[in-house]
Amino acid sequence: AAPWAAQGERSPRVGTASCASELAPHAHHADRRSFAAMWLFWRTRNRFSIEELRYLTDQLQKIHVVYEANKEFVVEALRSIAELMIYGDQHDPLFFEFFMEKQIMGEFARILRISKLSRVSLQLLQTMSIMIQNLRNEHSIYYIFSNEHINFLITYSFDFQIDEMLSYYISFLRAISGKLNKNTISLLVTTKNDEVISFPLYVEALKFAFHEDSMIRVAIRTLTLNVYHVGDESVNRFVSRVPLSDYFSDMVKHFQKQCIDLDKLVVRSARTCANGLH
Repeated sequence: AAPWAAQGERSPRVGTASCASELAPHAHHADRRSFAAMWLFWRTRNRFSIEELRYLTDQLQKIHVVYEANKEFVVEALRSIAELMIYGDQHDPLFFEFFMEKQIMGEFARILRISKLSRVSLQLLQTMSIMIQNLRNEHSIYYIFSNEHINFLITYSFDFQIDEMLSYYISFLRAISGKLNKNTISLLVTTKNDEVISFPLYVEALKFAFHEDSMIRVAIRTLTLNVYHVGDESVNRFVSRVPLSDYFSDMVKHFQKQCIDLDKLVVRSARTCANGLH
């Protein structure tokens, strides 16, 4: 059964470009009028309120396919939900209670499934990163990490050929790693007989450990150090087993090559200076 079916959510109907193009013109106009009215109604509401969060959630739940006509609303709704959750974290715990009650994490995952638009994926990654980085209440982080939706987002096949997608994704992974401790790390792993057999955050991150972009390499090293810093024995055994243990030898080889290249550069510079003196 599909994940959303197991959670009592309505199964999304995935649309395609061809389906959208076959919609009657009056349907497109109706959609535009509907979303225009939605935006007007939105602006009249108290922006930082439970009512606003309820309104955004209700409207997202009514969306069964994300396309050009409703894309802007979805993006803005995802952005606004992040703002509301951070506001609620600092001012009113009822915001996060509503977040849990309506299973908004599951709604995020559903929106990602029914959208093929890169802008929506980018905003969802940014929304998750902002929330994870800024939520101070440990119970909120525990909830976000305590269901499979977070691992679904970690392992989702984002299109990294799109500009900025990889940067947003790496920021998302690093944000998660910044909240790791002995309690939260256990929520992100799968165990069998007290041994870790799956740790998507670490496994997916290592795929970019030697990326050509130095900022991405630095972010991945920060993430791995955050994992090691927790000091969880079962996790340490997991990362020390083949093939994940190859990362350590690959790091040694990487730095060895950098040292050799640096040495060659120094020798070349010294020779150039010596020749210049003559």
